[in-house]
Amino acid sequence: DGYAFNKCSDLEKLDFSHATALVTIGNSSFKDCTELSSINLEKATSLTAIGNQAFNGDKAIATDLRFPNSLVSIGFNAFDGCSSIPSVSFDNTVNLKTIGNYAFRNCEKMAGSLDFQAALTSIGQYAFQGCKALTSITVDYATSLQSIGSTAFGSCTSLTGTLNFPASLTTIDTSAFNNCNLTKVDFSQATGLKEIKASCFKDNSNME
Repeated sequence: DGYAFNKCSDLEKLDFSHATALVTIGNSSFKDCTELSSINLEKATSLTAIGNQAFNGDKAIATDLRFPNSLVSIGFNAFDGCSSIPSVSFDNTVNLKTIGNYAFRNCEKMAGSLDFQAALTSIGQYAFQGCKALTSITVDYATSLQSIGSTAFGSCTSLTGTLNFPASLTTIDTSAFNNCNLTKVDFSQATGLKEIKASCFKDNSNME
């Protein structure tokens, strides 16, 4: 339930590898568990929802995040400020539909690539803002994606390469990719795109 282990300052490890009946991690369940350094979610094979602020502020988490293919939603601020997470993989999230506002904001050590899958419909505002070590994202296989929120990838200063958008995308909101290091944006497949709002690609100094 919500707030179940909120501010448990001595909690160091969460292993959900045998929690095969777990469906939901409630709002703020493990928020501000300042010594929590390890979590294992991948084998929680019935997990559908990670609640709002579930792991917010858990700055010591230093394990790679892998999610089960049952996951449908990640709530707002779910991993906000988890600044030591080294990587996040969406490779297995074939049922994930929503990534909430601020979900992974300021996960500063999150490196590598984010490869979003076909069920994803929305990436919330500020979802990955300030993820300074992130180097690439793939959204062209996210064939249900409709919206990328305001400042969703703002100040991801290592984010480089080419972005290809899917035909399903309708809106790229304000400053979505502001202050990144992109070299090219390809809209050739974005046949449903209706709106690119202000400053979406501002301060990408290497863009062709």
